[in-house]
Amino acid sequence: MATRDRKAYAKAWRKSERGQELYRENHLNRKYGITNAQYNELYKEQGGRCACCGKHQMEQKWSLDVDHDHKGHGIESVRGLLCRDCNLGIGKLGDKLEDVQNALDYLVAFRDSVDHSKEPGTRG
Repeated sequence: MATRDRKAYAKAWRKSERGQELYRENHLNRKYGITNAQYNELYKEQGGRCACCGKHQMEQKWSLDVDHDHKGHGIESVRGLLCRDCNLGIGKLGDKLEDVQNALDYLVAFRDSVDHSKEPGTRG
């Protein structure tokens, strides 16, 4: 089989239902140390919703991401399933509770300084 034919075959196989299933299983196992069944169990426990904001996966473009403690590997290090926005937000804050609290304090202070009876864009 020529290289071009092998590449075309491999690409078509990866797009097949079975190929996607095996890729996902391998990805979950390699990256997080969990099985597809464990992912599906978490999904079911969370009702298909982001563990952080509560948005349902059907409202998202992507499937729910596995949120995990970067120091461990396996189901013990998995905290839950998050939507892409929540996962990226927490990741950008470096999983540090102090940084998350500082961001929350910042948003609360801004919210409290805005007089919502005035024109948009004006403060207190």
